Formats: sequence, structure tokens, C-alpha cells
Amino acid sequence: MNSLSPLEVGQVVNSKDTLYEALVRNQVHCPKYKDLIMTTEFMQRVQRSESWLPSVKEIKLLNCFGPPPKQAVAEILYNLMINTNNEHQPEWQSAFIDTAQRIRKTPPDVKFMLAIISSMDQNNKLFAKDYVKPRLDLRGNDLLAGNEQRILDPNNFFTGLPLARKSKKRSISFLDAKMKQAIQIRKMEQ
Repeated sequence: MNSLSPLEVGQVVNSKDTLYEALVRNQVHCPKYKDLIMTTEFMQRVQRSESWLPSVKEIKLLNCFGPPPKQAVAEILYNLMINTNNEHQPEWQSAFIDTAQRIRKTPPDVKFMLAIISSMDQNNKLFAKDYVKPRLDLRGNDLLAGNEQRILDPNNFFTGLPLARKSKKRSISFLDAKMKQAIQIRKMEQ
């Protein structure tokens, strides 16, 4: 193990910017520089192996179409990291847990967290072909309650479908004008 004087270290790393650059040049897979987790203190801990970030070689990317919200991804990653047994490298366990706690408290960007999850657990449900981002189920909040008009569902066409994604295009409606007006009045009364 090499040792350098503070003067020698200061010539190559003298700011947060150069510390981040040094991590990247050493092939550490880092969150974005502007992420709140990337404090000087955290980066120094990574350099000293007191906190953990994966090397670029360890990253195995998988696609996740429509990931859950940032905090939910952070919770998935936290649980995955806490429940991972580093028996082949026990000295990394405390660094691993330290990073897991920091990710839970100050999550980095979703793309970064998904890269770590896909590298640690390639069978995670987030990367399944049929994965659908959890949506707020509004079916229980029936704005039509009390109205007689119902939409016919021949052959169970609508039954069992997942909730539709929000569309940037003009949405379609199966309600007639009277029904739309009744719903608008109810919304204004609430």
C-alpha cells in the first residue's frame, strides 16, 4: 500500500470537482456530481473504502420501462443492499451498509440506482418484460357513484386491464355529455 504526503495528494486532488474526477478516472461508478449524496465527505469515505460505490466493471445494465418513483427505487436498493451477504469480502460489509443508509436518506438519481439493482439482482421484478409501474388505483374513488348510467363491457373487454398510462395526446371518453357534466359538478363540490 502506497502512502503519499498531503502535499502530493493536494497536487492531484484539491477540490470536490477533482475528487469526483479522481473517482471517475479510477473507474468508480458514481451518481451525478450534482446529486445530494455526492458530498465531499462521502466521496472521501469511498476513497478510503469506508463507503461503497461499485466499479464500472461490476455494472450490468438492464432496462426498466417506467421505473417507480425515486424514493421507492431507493427503498428497493436499500433492502437489497442490507440483505446482501458479503461473506467473501466481510471487510466491505460496513461500507456497504453505510452506502445503503445514505442512499435511503439522500437518494441519487433513479438511473444510477437502477444500474446497481440490475447488477446485484438481474431477476428483480423491475426488469421483467411485463413490469408495470405501480399506479394510484382510482377505481375505488367512483365519481359516478349514485348515477344510473353505466358503460357496457361486452365480452369483459375492459375487465382485468391495468390502469392506463397518462397520455400526452388527447384522451378519449366513453361518457356522454350529461355524464361529463355531472362529474364536473361533483368535482367542483368537493
